[in-house]
Amino acid sequence: MELLSDLRCIMGIVISDIENNRGTTMTIEFEIPTADLMEIENHAADQNGKINKNGKIILIIIAAMCLLICICSVVCIATGMLGIGSVVMERKPVHDVLDEFMIDIARDDVEAAYDLFSPRAQRQTNFSDLERMSQGNDAVIFEGYQSLKVQNINISASLNTDQNQPQGSVATVSGVIYYDRGETGNFEAVLEKVDDHWMLFSIDLSVSPSEFRDMSG
Repeated sequence: MELLSDLRCIMGIVISDIENNRGTTMTIEFEIPTADLMEIENHAADQNGKINKNGKIILIIIAAMCLLICICSVVCIATGMLGIGSVVMERKPVHDVLDEFMIDIARDDVEAAYDLFSPRAQRQTNFSDLERMSQGNDAVIFEGYQSLKVQNINISASLNTDQNQPQGSVATVSGVIYYDRGETGNFEAVLEKVDDHWMLFSIDLSVSPSEFRDMSG
């Protein structure tokens, strides 16, 4: 607008009267100095350049955001697939440790059962605790043991400042215990990997009161 206000109109207004049926025709001509015209063109070019530059920046930002979303999606999918694969691969080794523990206690082989615990767990679990488990009132929980089934398993990487807690690869599992008389019980256990082998950190066994009476009676 400032440029247009500075434009100078050079001369002339040529008016010619033309006698015809349509009346008088007026022609007005304006001449714009070349320097001002170039300034207008340069200003328009600058504005177009700024618009194009801003447009490119916006497109780059949008493309970067799309790329970031794609990368995050791929990472999440890959992590999920690895997690599922890890659970499938580790389910049997974890099951075997728990199964061996139940068999050892049922056979009153406390030493073998104690060896299934990690060094960290052994520092906190006395050998005499397992002896009482195999010979006391709780011994009925192991009598007639047939098998167990891991129903839920969660494998995670743990790094705890409390060295009394499981570290590294940790498996938290729960499931059902089956007995040869048809009774069932439940278990919850935590295992940690030591030298690429799963070892018990803790285990909790339970049966319902009615089944416990049936098993003990």
